[in-house]
Amino acid sequence: MNFPPHAKTLKSLALATAFSVLAPIAIDGVAYAQVQRTAAGSERPQNFFEALFPNLVQQRLRRERALVPVETIKISAPKVYNYKAEKLVRMDLAPLTFADASATEVTPQPQEAAFTANSDTEVGTDPQPTGSISPEYVVETDFDRISRAFGELSIMAEPEISKAVFDHYSNNRELIWLDQELQPNAQARSVVAVLDDADAVGLEATDYDVGFPQRDAVIDLMEAARLEIALTIAAIRYGMDASAGRVDPNKLSGYHDFPKNRANAAAVIEEMTSGGLPARKLMALNPDSEYFRALQAELAELEQQTEGLIVIPAKTLIRPGDTHEQVPNVLAAIARKGSVDTAETAKAFLAQSEMVYTFTPEVVELVKAFQKEKSLGADGVVGPNTIAKLTDVDPETKRERILFAMERLRWHPKDLGSRHVFINQPSYTARYVEDRKTELEMRVVVGKNSNQTSFFYDEIETVEYNPYWGIPRSILVNEYLPKLRANPAYLDERGYEVTDRKGRQISSASVDWYTVGAKPPYDVRQRPGKSNALGELKILFPNKHAIYMHDTPSKNLFNRSTRAFSHGCVRLHQPREMAAAVLGTSVDYIGSRIAGGAHASEDVPGNIPVYVAYFTAWPRDNGEVEYFADMYGRDGRLKKALEVTHAARAATS
Repeated sequence: MNFPPHAKTLKSLALATAFSVLAPIAIDGVAYAQVQRTAAGSERPQNFFEALFPNLVQQRLRRERALVPVETIKISAPKVYNYKAEKLVRMDLAPLTFADASATEVTPQPQEAAFTANSDTEVGTDPQPTGSISPEYVVETDFDRISRAFGELSIMAEPEISKAVFDHYSNNRELIWLDQELQPNAQARSVVAVLDDADAVGLEATDYDVGFPQRDAVIDLMEAARLEIALTIAAIRYGMDASAGRVDPNKLSGYHDFPKNRANAAAVIEEMTSGGLPARKLMALNPDSEYFRALQAELAELEQQTEGLIVIPAKTLIRPGDTHEQVPNVLAAIARKGSVDTAETAKAFLAQSEMVYTFTPEVVELVKAFQKEKSLGADGVVGPNTIAKLTDVDPETKRERILFAMERLRWHPKDLGSRHVFINQPSYTARYVEDRKTELEMRVVVGKNSNQTSFFYDEIETVEYNPYWGIPRSILVNEYLPKLRANPAYLDERGYEVTDRKGRQISSASVDWYTVGAKPPYDVRQRPGKSNALGELKILFPNKHAIYMHDTPSKNLFNRSTRAFSHGCVRLHQPREMAAAVLGTSVDYIGSRIAGGAHASEDVPGNIPVYVAYFTAWPRDNGEVEYFADMYGRDGRLKKALEVTHAARAATS
């Protein structure tokens, strides 16, 4: 187009004016754009050039705005805490002594001794008391006798236990564990046997040690008083630990989320003294499930395992064609851990006259077969993941994992239920259990280390077909916001819906994302479709962590041996099968609901608990316990918490 001379001059002036307004300035050697707008395209043109070329100006504004240093906004992940155990307090038992007792048994005195004669008293009427009861007629109970030593005792206990013990003896001035001779009774001996055997149920026996005397030992008044109180404290502590664990899981990290299901101290002592056998009542507070019993049996068996371990160094790497000193151990491990066929083949190699040290094609095929059996990538290479399946975990490590599993199981309901879904993050699996049998098991993908899947339980409510994906605030801020600042139309171009706080759908390009902080006033969701991050369906159990089970278009990740790749949700390898199981219907029915393409939801009938769990040791239906890597390092933190708790309980001052 040819402009007349005056028009060209006018255009040049407009350009010069516009660019002088928009030109960047330098402060301390850093270029900053002189951008004064608060929202792209929201003001009227500032000059003639902007009126002529609004799109070009907006593009320039965006480019220049990218030069403006903007505070990087990140929503941090849940925190890991420095676990602090509950501190013990010194009990003050002096108020319980006999001298301060307000209620005692009394034997009435003879009338002539108990009352003073009164000349005004009529014959045949009861005389009225005029004096106090003489001390020699107060009957001293066994409790009264030992209470005289209470003021001299120095005993420590948790604050809640201390209060429960004091309240109980204040209201019930009776001995629990001593007979009339102030010697340990049968109930004391049976309870001490339970406390001494605490290790067998995954607890720490020394946490409940009361220094119980030998059967024939004679104890004095002071020792009797100490034993009565100490045994009550130990029994309550055992009951609380048995019911809900020694550690408060919610004090470990923000990833742990469990309701307070700990039996309170007052309830434990009331249960023990309400009739029946206290020892049996204490044992009954332990978890009552086939899982706990399998872990308990494994713990007992580990005490006998000391020899015959096959351990392959973790950094071993053997490729096809290599010659390596660990090849015999690889074959021995397959002979022990493989299926019948692979085990027999491995034994045949080991039976050869000359020991096999070379990874021949035949040995490679055997390794591939073993890898397939263990759901590993069948590449014939012996690396870290294959070694983890081949090598034995030493008994002490196994024992620790069993103890951690038993502790974690106490954070859950006493019985997980005959029908439930169990997701175990370290094993990357999800199981659907019905009538206490695993009816369905599949691989899952869970959160990566920076987006760990939380540890909690809930109840399944809904199956959603052809779902929308509502982008969590953390992902919107941490991952999408930088992209939106570079290209405000990023969400529009990819088919996402953006709505404001009033529910009005808007264009992402209309938002000035540079003004958006850690709490965006917008909701963003991805429409249903083949590229939707949730795939064909999701299974909801609403929780504050926004975690659910769902399908995924990224099917290739299920072939990995370690599958921690998500933002925290649980991706299912067989989502239709899981949906059919919880709905009590068929896979064909689920397919028909998906095929329509419409977004829809369906309520799950009944009450199906779902456990989003973290166990590095867990039993199969047949009782065989499997061991898994501590993917998030939670075993180490739990170990420290248990050690801190044990140290706090050992405190005497």
